[in-house]
Amino acid sequence: MYSNATKEFIFQDGSIKHTAEISDSWLFNSTLGINATVVDKYETTILGQIDSFKVIELSTLDTILISKNHGVIRYPDFENAGKSFLCCI
Repeated sequence: MYSNATKEFIFQDGSIKHTAEISDSWLFNSTLGINATVVDKYETTILGQIDSFKVIELSTLDTILISKNHGVIRYPDFENAGKSFLCCI
């Protein structure tokens, strides 16, 4: 679900603020007390198209990778520590 008021995507496990910039932090999951911080932002070519990416690090040391053109690329599997879902491009 998307919230216009807070400019974030809300998932069952937490929220992603896609407009956040490097060093911006927020409460990703209030129940578990997990914080999120944008730690990197870069552009690269994917499938022949330039795209911008953001790396979000969680206080659990998991990472989320989001793309401007392709959405969520990598998302932690909270039921299996140390594993991630690779999302479709």
